[in-house]
Amino acid sequence: MGNPANAAAENSGKLSWLTRVAYGLGDTAQNIVWGAMSILTFFYTDYAGIDPAMVGLVFLLSRCFDGFSDIIMGFIVERTNSKWGKSRPWILWTSVPFALSIVLIYTVPQGSSALQFAYLFVTYNFCTTICYTALNLPYGSLSAMMTRISKERDMLSITRMTLSPLGKILAVSATLPLVKMFGDNQMAWVEVMSMWAVLGLLLLLFCFSRCKETVVIEARKKVAKIPVGKSLKCLALNKYFWMAMTIWMMQNVIFYITGTVLPYYCKYIFMDSSLYSILYLLETGLTIGFTIVFCPALLRKFGKRNMSLIGISVCFVGHLIYLLNPLDFNWVVFSCV
Repeated sequence: MGNPANAAAENSGKLSWLTRVAYGLGDTAQNIVWGAMSILTFFYTDYAGIDPAMVGLVFLLSRCFDGFSDIIMGFIVERTNSKWGKSRPWILWTSVPFALSIVLIYTVPQGSSALQFAYLFVTYNFCTTICYTALNLPYGSLSAMMTRISKERDMLSITRMTLSPLGKILAVSATLPLVKMFGDNQMAWVEVMSMWAVLGLLLLLFCFSRCKETVVIEARKKVAKIPVGKSLKCLALNKYFWMAMTIWMMQNVIFYITGTVLPYYCKYIFMDSSLYSILYLLETGLTIGFTIVFCPALLRKFGKRNMSLIGISVCFVGHLIYLLNPLDFNWVVFSCV
């Protein structure tokens, strides 16, 4: 039986630390897999022997589909009604397919270019466009369904930001060394990804078990369903949607460019691919430390909007510092910090 005090607190909107941690570990699970995906291009070209142009074409086409899948999934979640709520059940329903999809990506068959292109396109979109979207979008909306208290949602976000990079750190810092330990070939990648998939699955199931939807919006029950066309029109006229989307888009552009290029950069500029893990571990470790120590106090002092503007400005300065001397490893470390 659960603790009655904890149950009463969560029904009032106050969340226990175990619940906050469980929610954050849901993002840790996704980033164990997503962190490994950041070096997927490196696997495709240097281990599976696939033409970089083919990889780029698959990624480009997939991004087009991915944008539409987010909109579709938003409507699906809004219309979901189950005994677990709207967002929460999707964590359970998609956890196993998501774990399987990451393993399938790395089992690239040897054969003609047409066969490999088809396999890459299908498995990559199954993982990212379908499984990841169906998992990540409901997960992101779950916090609003767990409590109506703004400070509690802030703490959920802070816990998520603190625990989320742990998955990336584990995947990025350990994947390449483990691959070398298991034989430094394609099968070694499949074995390592299977390990990450199992770990991610267990964390997602723990997140599902602890994070319950307790918010009931009575007004929503009385309002007639809004047609899809009208919903899209309202979204298109919402200036805050476009502001948030622009920031999120630029953040992802930087993430994908640096994440894709960095393994090659370390291997061919610094002549040591293992330096990738060091740089990533340094940057992500500092991010976690800053989030834990300073973010709660700064958020209370400056608010979400000003914190976002400050963060964007600091990131911009960091990239400018890097451009001053990009061939010196110590300088790159400095800009990373």
